[in-house]
Amino acid sequence: MCRCRCSARADPDAVKKAAQMPWPRRTPILWAGQGVHYAQASDNSPRWRNCCPRRSSPPSGQERDPGNHPLSLGASTRSRGKPYVDFMAKADLVFAVGSSLTKTPFGPGVPAGKTIVHSTNDAGDINKEYRADHAVVGDAALTLDALIAEVSRQKGPGGGGNAFTA
Repeated sequence: MCRCRCSARADPDAVKKAAQMPWPRRTPILWAGQGVHYAQASDNSPRWRNCCPRRSSPPSGQERDPGNHPLSLGASTRSRGKPYVDFMAKADLVFAVGSSLTKTPFGPGVPAGKTIVHSTNDAGDINKEYRADHAVVGDAALTLDALIAEVSRQKGPGGGGNAFTA
């Protein structure tokens, strides 16, 4: 994974399709990987407030918004906590951003039966370990910003509130 501040913008059509995923009718979990840190999107930015569904799961992963985020499940490591395990078990959509989704003995995998939206800056990571139902290739910060903007555009005026909630 590139450790520089790349400015690879995601394909607008891929972002549009990701925004059309049935977020409000599903139980999503946001899996934030190291690429979120590299993209400098792990600060206390409004991205997390706009991406985290109020009625479902919070961001997961070590390199995301600090653990003091009110919706954080903590790191998805070998020593992951019960909230992570419980949310992942009931999640039916995993939105992995800034992650290669590489299988490792140091962390959990994606359980079978989950819809996966995989966003990474390296196209070689798509479908490498897990089959993605939809892929968005691009810088994590730019992809999150584009996705938030697209969901807001699709909702239209007065759609308000959290980007991925009804």
